[in-house]
Amino acid sequence: MNQETTTHQWLTGQQALARISDKELANALGYQSPNVIQMFKSGQMTVPLTKVPELANALDINPGMLMRRLLQDADPGLLHAVEHCVGPLCLSDGEKKLIAAIRKANPGKEPVPIMFDRNATTERVIEATD
Repeated sequence: MNQETTTHQWLTGQQALARISDKELANALGYQSPNVIQMFKSGQMTVPLTKVPELANALDINPGMLMRRLLQDADPGLLHAVEHCVGPLCLSDGEKKLIAAIRKANPGKEPVPIMFDRNATTERVIEATD
């Protein structure tokens, strides 16, 4: 789904991909009625931030991505402050690959600044030297 998709639309799509009913999802979140799930999906009610771990687990999605979307909706300034203090709530797949490559190139060492060629056709990490 694109960036302009609202969080409640995105959640509806994620639920469909997970093939989980409103009742099953409500149960996973500790709710007795599926009505609350319908309110999340319609945008009438926001997902409580405390339910992010359970919801992400039930939908098999990245909890950091879900938390980031919900914080962006609730208070973009708070999201900015949190990410400024503790770093990004989630990493893209490309960022995860880059970190893994850095760790592989520098086993047991503190990473050093690297240079990389944006136009390179192969993945490689070059360790900077002093």
